Order: sequence, then structure tokens, then C-alpha cells
Amino acid sequence: MSTSIGTNVNTMKWLIKREFWEHKGGFFWAPIVVGAILVCLFILPAMIGLFSGGGVFQVNGISISALVSDMAVADKERLGQTIADSYLGASAPLFAVLAFVGFFYSLNTLFDERKDRSILFWKSLPISDNKTVLAKVFFVLGIAPVIAVICAVILSLMVLFLAGILAMSKGINLSGYVLSQPSFYAGPVYLFAMIPIYLLWAFPTVGWLLLVGAWAKGKPIVWAVGAPILAVGLIAWVNKIFELGWDTNWLWSNIIVRGLFSILPGSWLSSSSYGLNAHAQNIGSNTSEIIFTQALQQLGTANLWIGVFVGAAFIYAAIRVRRWKDEG
Repeated sequence: MSTSIGTNVNTMKWLIKREFWEHKGGFFWAPIVVGAILVCLFILPAMIGLFSGGGVFQVNGISISALVSDMAVADKERLGQTIADSYLGASAPLFAVLAFVGFFYSLNTLFDERKDRSILFWKSLPISDNKTVLAKVFFVLGIAPVIAVICAVILSLMVLFLAGILAMSKGINLSGYVLSQPSFYAGPVYLFAMIPIYLLWAFPTVGWLLLVGAWAKGKPIVWAVGAPILAVGLIAWVNKIFELGWDTNWLWSNIIVRGLFSILPGSWLSSSSYGLNAHAQNIGSNTSEIIFTQALQQLGTANLWIGVFVGAAFIYAAIRVRRWKDEG
């Protein structure tokens, strides 16, 4: 029994490594490149402002360094807390990259292996369809978000460090006030803690895309996105023409938005029972804490668990379709 478990674990490990090697460009290099671009976009204007000779940033004709130096200690602490609470916001584009790459990976990974006939090679190996598909699910919903969060934290720290250097060159030093805030250290922890919740929330989208990729003979994007939108659009049209009184808004939010775009990190905010502003008033302005709190709320909702059940059904169907799909 222990030998069988060890063999299965080792097989899954190598399958996940295979996914990483084959898709390193999208899940590893893409966030690094986007992060480097964001850092450059910050550095260039900052360096121009620093060396242009116009030199001092002003608000209503008063230099920012003078404004900060005249602040009371309590005001400086509040400013430092604001920075500590929100510095991870610089990494938001990386999570958009994760969603974009993860969407098309999930859609095309089973489709491409049939298109280039590599499935014949993989099926010749003693690797079950279950392990192959589940390795892809774990990679896109487990490994890829970890890579994205690591890159996001590094990017945010780099931007914060460069901003601190620029600020000190202008006579502004808030580093002590920023580094003394607990939220500065808690932010990355919240991001990592959200990964399991993200895995559950994105399950139906990934399951649906894998199923379409395993089934479609061509143009999977049309079947995955176009077909549901067309179907819901037709239902809404029939409802309007015949005045049936159906709640088509529910279809748009739960079939289209929830079903197709749950792979976007933080998309659970749109279905939370409380808005960002309400949470900000209750728990402060820590963006990571707000998003994490609303993510935890989803664990107590039927919306999330129905999505998990539907996603699991899609993944099971994708495994069966991959096993029996007739390519002839």
C-alpha cells in the first residue's frame, strides 16, 4: 500500500513538473516580464522628476517634503499605515496576467494534445487519464497562484523600496513608520492564505474549460465562451419578447460571470454580501485584509460549494471524454 501511494505521489510530482516545464513562459516568465515593465514605468518618471531640475514635488505650491516634515507624529504614523496597507496594490496587474494565462491554459491544454497528436505518446505511458487531468488542475489552481503571489510580493517590495529611495532624496523618510506597521508583514500572509480559497472559487471555470478543451474538435474558445453567452442571450431575448418574467440577471451573473470568469483572483468581491467600503470602515483600509475577509465569507455560502460541485462534475466529464474521445 505504501509503495503504491509513493508511486502515485511521484507520478503526480513529475506530471506537475512537466506542466511547469511546458508552460514556464506563461506562468513564470510572463509575470516577471510584466513586473519588470511595471518597475520601469515607475523608475523612469521618478528618475526624470529627480534629475530634471524641476526637482521638488509640490501640492498647492508647497513642497511635499515640507508638508511631511510639518506633520505631527500621529499623522506620519497614519500615512505610514496607509502605505503599509496598500503597497501590495502595485502587483494587481500580475493577478490579471495569472487569470489570462490560466484561462487559456485550461482551455487549450487538453485540446492541444489532441491537435498535435502528443496524446498518443502520453497514452502509451502507464499514466491514467485521472492523474493527467488532475495534475493540470492542481498546476493551474495550486502551483500557478503560488508563483504569482511570490512575484507579486517581490514586485511590490521593489516598488516600495524605489519609492522610499526617491522620497528620501526629497527629504522625506517614512520608512520607520511603514516598517513598524503589522499590516506591512501581514499583507503577503493574507495573499498566500487566499490561495486555497481561490482554488475552490475558480473550480467551475477551470472544470468547464478543461471539458470544452477535451471535447471540441476546433475553435474551443467559441464553444467555451461564445456558446454560453449566445444561449443566455437567447433566453433573455425570449424572456423579453414573450414577457415570461424570468430573472435573466441571475443567469448572467451565475452562468456567464461566475462560470467563465471566476478564475480572476478576487472576483468573489462582486458576490460578497458586503462591499469594499463597508469592510474598510470595519477593519481598516488594509486591502489584502479586506479581500481575505470577503474570501473567507465565501466559505459559508452555497455559491462557492455549488461551484465546487459543478467544477468537480466538469473535471470528471473531462477525464471521461479524454479517455474515450474518438479522434478518427
